[in-house]
Amino acid sequence: MWQTICLCLPTMPESERLRFLNLYGQFAHPHQEFNEVDLGLAFLSHLTPAEALTVLQERQNLIERSQEWLSTHAQQSHGGGLLNLLIQDHTYTLLEAEHRWLEGAVRRLRSSATMELNSR
Repeated sequence: MWQTICLCLPTMPESERLRFLNLYGQFAHPHQEFNEVDLGLAFLSHLTPAEALTVLQERQNLIERSQEWLSTHAQQSHGGGLLNLLIQDHTYTLLEAEHRWLEGAVRRLRSSATMELNSR
């Protein structure tokens, strides 16, 4: 599930990280800067605000479905011990943080679009 949230290059082995950056460089703009910690969002700068809004809303839906799945899975799993609960809590915390960020990002994009329409 983590892979759907973030591609975190610093955690990759050096050989995989360099290979990925080489592949990424083949289609990235020459002067584009990106954040290696969350490269999964670097493409947003290539989209229109409307396209970015659609992508982020879809990502928000994915996060919500993942949260629902985790809640159902946690209810169905009896036992598992403390370590399993810690792992589930960690995943839930990541999903919740992503969901909060997406809510804010979607709200800001909608507000920006509304301001653009009103200024015309």
